[in-house]
Amino acid sequence: MSDSNEIIKTDNHATTANGYRLFDIVSLLQKSIRRGDIKLASWCAMELYESGQSKYTWKRLLIISAEDCSNFDNEGNFHPLTVELLALKFVFDELSQKKNIHKPEKLHLAKAAILLAKTAHSREVDHSIAIGHSDLLNMNVVTEEMINEAISQIDENERVKDIDVPDYCYDCHTLKGKKLGKNTNDFVRDEWEALSNRLPDIFDRDLKKLFPNNPKK
Repeated sequence: MSDSNEIIKTDNHATTANGYRLFDIVSLLQKSIRRGDIKLASWCAMELYESGQSKYTWKRLLIISAEDCSNFDNEGNFHPLTVELLALKFVFDELSQKKNIHKPEKLHLAKAAILLAKTAHSREVDHSIAIGHSDLLNMNVVTEEMINEAISQIDENERVKDIDVPDYCYDCHTLKGKKLGKNTNDFVRDEWEALSNRLPDIFDRDLKKLFPNNPKK
């Protein structure tokens, strides 16, 4: 299947090869990586690959490597994570050009998703923007108009085949999340709480002030 990256930008009703809403699987890819769910992360990567979205998947993985992952492990050892990702993408691109019917390039895409799921996680970079540069508390407005628009675009009878999409997939970046009234505060709090193999964050003190009832941190 040819890559149809442009569909991401234009079609809120786009679906994957197995009938899932495309934006939901993109969301689930990133959230499963944050939670260290290796099997689900690799499944999402393969679902997007089979749906002709390999270019967009690599783009998201590279963003995730900065947003959600650390270049240091729990012992302080440095790992050039994004460089590793670019090397895997290079081999993926080379193998893709050969048009092998067995699609060996899938190995490198799956490995990239697994690598990000297994690594130490930190949202420090994203927090530096959401908290350090912006006023987080003023970004949590979900208007009635936004909710109504989301409701109008959701097909309540969407197909679900191989997996049940978990509730945490539906945040303020998805149509269903908007319908549920999810906002930026919910997103920052929930994804901060959910990080697996989590490293200390210079914004932890600020986050604890914003979310004082969080028992996990």
